[in-house]
Amino acid sequence: KLTPCRAAWAIGKAGIAENRRDGCSAVDDRLGALQVTDGESKAPIMTLLRVCAHANTLMTKSGKLSSDYIGLAREKISARMGCPVMIVQGAAGNLKPAGVDAIYGGEPSDTERIAEALARSAARLAFDAGEITRLAMREKEIELYSDVPTEEQAARIAGDSGMDATNWLNECARLRKDGIAEQTVREPLQFLFLNEGCLCGVPDEIFCEPALDAAARAKTPYLFLNGYTNGCTGYLPHKEEWVKGGYETFFSYLDYYPFHGHVLPFRKDTADRLVGAVLNVWDAENRT
Repeated sequence: KLTPCRAAWAIGKAGIAENRRDGCSAVDDRLGALQVTDGESKAPIMTLLRVCAHANTLMTKSGKLSSDYIGLAREKISARMGCPVMIVQGAAGNLKPAGVDAIYGGEPSDTERIAEALARSAARLAFDAGEITRLAMREKEIELYSDVPTEEQAARIAGDSGMDATNWLNECARLRKDGIAEQTVREPLQFLFLNEGCLCGVPDEIFCEPALDAAARAKTPYLFLNGYTNGCTGYLPHKEEWVKGGYETFFSYLDYYPFHGHVLPFRKDTADRLVGAVLNVWDAENRT
């Protein structure tokens, strides 16, 4: 059922997120949107929205509604736009839905509130579909490094966390016994370029600051760096938040290290290296 089509980017303000880290107020509030339309009638075929906020308002009550606010928002926006809607969570490692407790979550009424706020923001988007002049997909691999803690460092992290860290401590001890002081993960950076915009994805739960940094350094709001893409190797904070420690940077690994493939977060300079790699691909693509 292939048919000629047009496409348009639009950008607005999502207005649904707040930073959940103490002493940090940074938010990527961009509501990025890509709409594909029929080539002749310009009727919308699909709309993709990119928004930055954790996808869970209910937390411990999540059994009441599996798709949370994203599912409700998709239904509302699809009905208003008259086409299927996809939502990309973006760079939300340190962002939560506004007005919802960071640990215990909220109620179904909060889910409805956030979904409706996002739907109202989407309704204000203005699309002007035009010819597709550029369409490309790219992939670049990058090596990321994390350290294995010493016995003293591991004991301090476990004690500060207040969690049962028995398995994590045993794994750290095993790595040290095997002479492993550094763990390496090879990650793909994946890109979809369409006209003036770009969706870039990495398999990390990145904080919003690297996404803002990438867009600022590229001098365009249409470069959207996103996490949760084809996997997740853990939280990836920028260096200012890395040094603060806390759940997202250290303690989460005590539970999830078997899935992330490393026992500590990637090194402090990783977010800067990641943004640099993204901009290298962005610049190369825009020179062609």
